[in-house]
Amino acid sequence: LDNRDLFVTRKAYHSFTGYAFGQMKKMTVGAFQGYMGDKRKALVDKFGYDTKNASHLIRLLRMGIEYLKDGRLYVDRGEVWDAPMLLGIKRGEWNLEEVKAEADRLFKRAEEAFDRCTLPAGVDTPKIDALLVEIVRMRLLRP
Repeated sequence: LDNRDLFVTRKAYHSFTGYAFGQMKKMTVGAFQGYMGDKRKALVDKFGYDTKNASHLIRLLRMGIEYLKDGRLYVDRGEVWDAPMLLGIKRGEWNLEEVKAEADRLFKRAEEAFDRCTLPAGVDTPKIDALLVEIVRMRLLRP
């Protein structure tokens, strides 16, 4: 944990937006896939889209924007106060057009965050190599 900043890069933009795009596609195209249980299929029937994928889509975009701004990953969504909104999406409180509009807005914000991002373009490989050597040394020299 003390060295987690060594692994923080702006490349995360592509991971977050790529995964979010996949969730956006799955929320409508992936309806009734084999991985869905009856409860989830019922939600798709009721709302016309996969609300769980929609919730993931919005969460991923918000997390990606946060990460690009400060290099931190806020997994506990209560820390940033959007857990109730995400649960509302998952319960079907947003219609498909609202989810798509919010996703479009967040994709644009993510691109803007990427353009303004001050995180390094890549990792500092020599520092990571030195850390790995130190970890191995510590393990081998442990009594």
